[in-house]
Amino acid sequence: MKPGPIPITKMQRSFYGATYLFDQIGDITGIIADLKACFPDTYKQMLSLAYYLILEENNALSRFSHWQKLHIHPFGQDIPSQRSSELFQSMDEEGRMAFFQKQGKRRIELEYWAFDITSISSYSETLKQVKKGRIKKTIGCHN
Repeated sequence: MKPGPIPITKMQRSFYGATYLFDQIGDITGIIADLKACFPDTYKQMLSLAYYLILEENNALSRFSHWQKLHIHPFGQDIPSQRSSELFQSMDEEGRMAFFQKQGKRRIELEYWAFDITSISSYSETLKQVKKGRIKKTIGCHN
């Protein structure tokens, strides 16, 4: 027998643009693969929380429950506030260092970070001859 039409029982509108972009960035940069290698059981929860914290920078983690109902994200389920605290605590130093080492190996040889450590100095606030000046230094860190 041929089945008839199936009625729609659930309708949902979900936002996917920004999280899709983050998925693509994570794939291209290797962040997702490296998180999966270092935190195989929890990397999807980590990504979902990271997406939320970036997109909802002014909202507390307790609002994740509401946000996740409206957005497509890697974990695809709610992460209660208590569970997110446990998740952050489970990220041990060894796993974090392994992740950063993997990411470091992915960077191109000529890539570097530059830090501007401008400081403002004055030896006296009462002498008219002392003027505020800036000492500007740039420190590069090469991979």
